[in-house]
Amino acid sequence: MMAQILKACVVCGTASEGPRCPRHAKPPVSRHRVYCNLRDRIVAASTVCGICGQPLDNGDQIVVDHRLPRAHGGSDDAANLQAAHKRCNAAKSGRLPSRY
Repeated sequence: MMAQILKACVVCGTASEGPRCPRHAKPPVSRHRVYCNLRDRIVAASTVCGICGQPLDNGDQIVVDHRLPRAHGGSDDAANLQAAHKRCNAAKSGRLPSRY
């Protein structure tokens, strides 16, 4: 039988099985928060609409579009997201890229 190796909690120093004791367990990261951070970075880095190719101006309503819609199996990965005008994204709707 192997002896259990204990580590010190990174917050209080109490011996525990992992890097944190049960009193200082890290809360799980919200998928929504991760998506929002990714969305904000994509919008900030983009200069043209991924659908129509026109410049994204400060006065435009800008959203993040899924290149392959989630309704067709697309994911929330950065490679599947692009910044777009809200009106362009609404016109595209849930259609595949080959159909708009």
